[in-house]
Amino acid sequence: MTKGIARLVGSMLLIVSLSAVSWAQTARYKLDGRVGYLTNLDKEYESTAVMVIDFQYSLSPIFGLRFGAGFTNLQGPDRLLLDIPNLMEYLSSYISYRVDNVKIDQQYFYFNVVVSAGKKRISPYICAGVGLYQFIFRQTIFGLLPITEDEEPLPLYWRDNSLGMIIGGGVDYYMTEFLSLKFEGLYQKLLNDFIKQQVTFTAGFGFNF
Repeated sequence: MTKGIARLVGSMLLIVSLSAVSWAQTARYKLDGRVGYLTNLDKEYESTAVMVIDFQYSLSPIFGLRFGAGFTNLQGPDRLLLDIPNLMEYLSSYISYRVDNVKIDQQYFYFNVVVSAGKKRISPYICAGVGLYQFIFRQTIFGLLPITEDEEPLPLYWRDNSLGMIIGGGVDYYMTEFLSLKFEGLYQKLLNDFIKQQVTFTAGFGFNF
C-alpha cells in the first residue's frame, strides 16, 4: 500500500515536472519595440509620431503582465499670450503679442494586463491598465519675457504629471518561435485639464525569450 502511494506521488510529481519544463521551454518574456502614430482627440493638439517600448511577462500562455513606456512630441495651440507691460510707460497702452505654438514633450509609463489567444501563428490580444504621464512644456520667444494665460504668469519651461487609463488590443504574428510582428491600437484617457484623451496606432517587432 505504501509503495503504491509512493509510486502515485512520484508519477504526479513527474507529470508536474514535465509540464513545468514544457512551459519553461516556451517564451515567457517578450520585448517589443514599436513606432507609429499618436492622435489627440482634443482637436487643439496636432497628431504626431510616437515610439513605444514594452516588456511582458507571461503568467500562462494566455495571461500576461506588461510594462511599457512611450515617447512623443506634441505641438499645442498658440492661445498663450506674451505680455510686455513695461511698454505701457512709453505707448500708454497695454500691448500683447501672440507667441508661437507651445512644444510639449510627452512621456508615459504604463502597466497592462494582457489576455491573448496563446502562442499561435496569429495571436490576437486585448489589454487594459493604468499609466503615468509626464508633460514638459517648452516656449521659446525673442527675449525671456513672461508668458501669461488668464493674467497668470507662466514660466517658459514647466512640467505637469497626471494619471491615465488605457484600453486596447492588437495582433501578434509569429514569424518564428522567437520573433513576432506586432500591430496595436490603444485608447488612453488622461486625467488632466489640457490633454484629456488620445489614441495610438503602432507597429513593430517582438523578441520572445
